[in-house]
Amino acid sequence: MPNKLTIAFFCLLSRKMLRWYQKEESEEKAMLGSIFALIITVANIILILSIRLRLWPLLLYIILMMTAFADWANANETLAFVFMGVILAGIIASWIRTAVNHFRAY
Repeated sequence: MPNKLTIAFFCLLSRKMLRWYQKEESEEKAMLGSIFALIITVANIILILSIRLRLWPLLLYIILMMTAFADWANANETLAFVFMGVILAGIIASWIRTAVNHFRAY
């Protein structure tokens, strides 16, 4: 789970980058810099949400299958989907366990 310091760091980084690129003389550099700062901010939000919702194992698996193991995933597509289903089932089971424990406490 990301702590508040990490969240604050990424927010500060994106704000500083946005301000720095807006000081650029050419509009193209300023626009590219603003887009880059926006991409970093959106990526940070996606990362925080995936960690909070416990989706990071699935996200990591998808990234690895699209990059490092792309040939294997194409050759063994059914097995790759089975692994992804097992990961997703584990995530859903952890959500259910958390909900049951939360309501059992009352």
